Amino acid sequence: MVFQKLLDSINKGQDTVLVTIIESIGSTPRKIGTKMLMSERKHLAGTIGGGIVEYECEEMAKQLIKEQKNARRSFNLRPDDKEGLGAVCGGKMEVLFQYLPGEDPSLKRICQEMISHEKNHQPAWLWFPLNLTSKDSLIFYSDTTGWLGTYDQQAISTKAKRKTDRYEVNLETYLVEELFQEGKVVIFGGGGTYHKHWCLY
Repeated sequence: MVFQKLLDSINKGQDTVLVTIIESIGSTPRKIGTKMLMSERKHLAGTIGGGIVEYECEEMAKQLIKEQKNARRSFNLRPDDKEGLGAVCGGKMEVLFQYLPGEDPSLKRICQEMISHEKNHQPAWLWFPLNLTSKDSLIFYSDTTGWLGTYDQQAISTKAKRKTDRYEVNLETYLVEELFQEGKVVIFGGGGTYHKHWCLY
């Protein structure tokens, strides 16, 4: 799991970059919210689809750790595009690179809560500021924890629970990812209808 690896890195004081797909148009290897974690030397967890796109992102992430910077990059996956990477998917995707310092106590708490909420199937939301100069990095919300990782809780408090998408709040744009939501699967057949609750994520 990406956030278990991130927690391990924080416990070691190791800086990382979290790579997240924030836009996916057409056919792409992975969809919005897919994550990969990089250290300065190697890939730690997750995949955004492999191939040349993932390689380019890995190299970029390593450089961003050295520079201690955030970044965004778009990829054209059409094989016939002169500026493309020779991929055959045919779609487009945009990727967010977030530099995460290993000594940030708020990140450690967020990772711990992510792991706990997943284990206990508790609903939660992860907010990604898309402004590269934002003072926040990762923002976490659940009914049990409230807001973690943001200094502007009041401004976004009325918009805590959102479906996965982009939202603008006080002139700031965020990707909000809905996590660990309980869903209901209805199975037909065998002479009856069977209802079962699952944790969908």
